[in-house]
Amino acid sequence: RFESPRDACVREAREELRLSVGVLTLLGVSYNTHAKDHYEDLQFYFYGGRLRRVQIERLKARANEIGEFRFVARKNAGRIMRTGAHAMLTLWYRAIKARTPFYHERTFNE
Repeated sequence: RFESPRDACVREAREELRLSVGVLTLLGVSYNTHAKDHYEDLQFYFYGGRLRRVQIERLKARANEIGEFRFVARKNAGRIMRTGAHAMLTLWYRAIKARTPFYHERTFNE
């Protein structure tokens, strides 16, 4: 099925979190190579704004899709996230603040 990255983001939020998202802003694109498994991918990151309390209360993650999620203060995120994920979070915050999308490349050797 033909589906843009933005449309896929909207669908995944609806399917996996039961969350309706409206306007999305492109935060950035990451090109990733996975040396061990011999493949590459592009990941698109979008920002949909802050969640309202009613949206947070209605969130329901599908157990077979998302193992765990929680809300934490930004200053505490580094303590619970893998190093690479926390680095991406930092890029997302910079892109939101600067209102400029980023481009990033990563190589995974595991």
